[in-house]
Amino acid sequence: MSVRFLSQSEIAHLTGAKTPGRQCRCLASRGIRHFVDDDGWPIVHRDAANDDQIDVRGSGRGRSRLLSSLHI
Repeated sequence: MSVRFLSQSEIAHLTGAKTPGRQCRCLASRGIRHFVDDDGWPIVHRDAANDDQIDVRGSGRGRSRLLSSLHI
């Protein structure tokens, strides 16, 4: 069975932020769909994180390049 959601450490790596509020702001600013759990931490579905149409760092690199470094 594969995990459908990114772990908190994967989200921290993806966003470059350690706190849930900053992670949520970063995800929202990049157009990455996410939900917030009862404790305030973002929940990101792997399909949303693998969407190549969204630029992760704003530098012209696709998200798939960044996620490949996470070994997803």
